[in-house]
Amino acid sequence: MTPAARLQAAIEILEALESTNRAVDRFLRDWFRARRYAGARDRAAIGERVFTVLRHRASFAWRMRSESPRALVLASLCRDGTEARDIEALFGGTGYGPRPLSEEERANLARPNVVPPPLAVQGEFPAFLESELARSLGDGLLAEMHAMLERAPVDLRANTLKASRAEVLRELRDNGIAAEPTPYAPHGIRLVERDKAARLRSARVFLEGRVEFQDEAAQIAALLCAARPGSRILDLAAGAGGKALALAAEMHNDGLIVARDSDAVRLAQLGPRTKRAGVTIIEEKLAVETPLEGSFDAVFVDAPCSGSGACSPNRNGA
Repeated sequence: MTPAARLQAAIEILEALESTNRAVDRFLRDWFRARRYAGARDRAAIGERVFTVLRHRASFAWRMRSESPRALVLASLCRDGTEARDIEALFGGTGYGPRPLSEEERANLARPNVVPPPLAVQGEFPAFLESELARSLGDGLLAEMHAMLERAPVDLRANTLKASRAEVLRELRDNGIAAEPTPYAPHGIRLVERDKAARLRSARVFLEGRVEFQDEAAQIAALLCAARPGSRILDLAAGAGGKALALAAEMHNDGLIVARDSDAVRLAQLGPRTKRAGVTIIEEKLAVETPLEGSFDAVFVDAPCSGSGACSPNRNGA
């Protein structure tokens, strides 16, 4: 794909995201599966452009005086330091690239914003959250929001039913994948290079269930449940079951975990994951079909999800 075609693809993806609540990474995965002509470099460039726009939506919209996907992509080029003449060339309307710039777009690109941006624009967060964020974070609001703009690391959890963290770290390094322990979660592993994550999915250490993809916050949330061998745990809103798997490892695969969710598609992912991880104590329950029975030692509800940043891209924060 040409650079211009990549920009048009990013615009089309952002337009489609406005009408869905699907997580962006899953949407991108399916979008690219349907477009096999996009090579690995194309996918990486387009994906990075989309995520940059989503992280900086507020300031990009402020810069271009528009929240349209096309305007946001134009603003992302300005952030990259792309010269005006190069933007004109990329938006030349040839091949599979974006249509030519309008006079209004040229004017917005050339006109500097001299008025200080509001706090929500400075912090890149939805304006409706300002009062709550100010209440909870006080003078640290902007610093906290700027920290949230950083790309999240790629974290793994050593499946202690099959291997210790030290053993998994050694196996990863032997396979040329640089990794280090996470600072807080005792079984967590952090990849030094994010781009090695795709390679890991075809590695034996993953295929044989010694490691799972799971961010450190989710690992800590599961640990706070204090599950023990023999416990009966209800995992509400279990999704694809990542935390249920972590709970099963803490329970030494002894007891019962009922993983319940209203999304049949997400819950269906749990079966193959339990088989790979060697977990036998999880029962899947679709919330709309099966009533709950019996008692539990703990009800685990991670709401909002500790990985909330991976949720819907909608502007209202849904």
